[in-house]
Amino acid sequence: MARGLRIDAPGMLHHVTARGVDGCPIFRDDVDRHDMVQRFNRLVVELGFGCWGWVFMLNHIHLLLQTGVIPLARLMARFGTGYALYFNRRHNRKGHLWQDRYWSRPVEEDAETVATYIHENPIRAGLTTDERLPDYYWCGYSGDVGARSRFPFERRSARTAPSAPTVVAKRQPTESIDALIARVCEQRGVPIEELRAPRRPRAVTCARAEIARIAVDGVGYRAADVARSLGVDESSVSRWLCRGVGA
Repeated sequence: MARGLRIDAPGMLHHVTARGVDGCPIFRDDVDRHDMVQRFNRLVVELGFGCWGWVFMLNHIHLLLQTGVIPLARLMARFGTGYALYFNRRHNRKGHLWQDRYWSRPVEEDAETVATYIHENPIRAGLTTDERLPDYYWCGYSGDVGARSRFPFERRSARTAPSAPTVVAKRQPTESIDALIARVCEQRGVPIEELRAPRRPRAVTCARAEIARIAVDGVGYRAADVARSLGVDESSVSRWLCRGVGA
């Protein structure tokens, strides 16, 4: 059966979903989730999209996106391909990560209804509760990707979409840099002492880049602080932020 044509135009709102192949997880830990959040954040801003709702589940994602002059397909192609390459490289994996192409439909009903459905996914899956949803990191209920900040809400009106996009808000650091370095090195199997060794294999370089990306974009540290902790200059941190994790 032939695939239907996607309907897209500047200003159109889309409900988008993408799933892991055969229902497999698209994350293995919070390092993967941080990469996806920040990767998507950069693309949404760069390509001029509005993001009115999002949630990253274990084996699928939901997005509520508003297109600008760039088609939705271009955003999803760059995002899906880039993350899949990162995921396979980091986990020494081969093959497809995503199940077919992404699914999308134009949103014709009240956007608040769709945003509510998206943001309540973690509750329906038993990952959090209604009361704790504002603190759930991987959902746009309390803070959104890209062209949105935290919802300016009272508790009972938290699931309403604001009338206009704002600038993304950066979180206050919740994890020390030393703890972050230890966590990433353990996950990647890289000895901490090798981070500052004169000769660094690719595995060490990738670990340092990942630490920089999570520390600055995911946790909220300044690039200068990260550079001092890793024993590099600030330009190196900036280069890793531009290239992405593991690049």
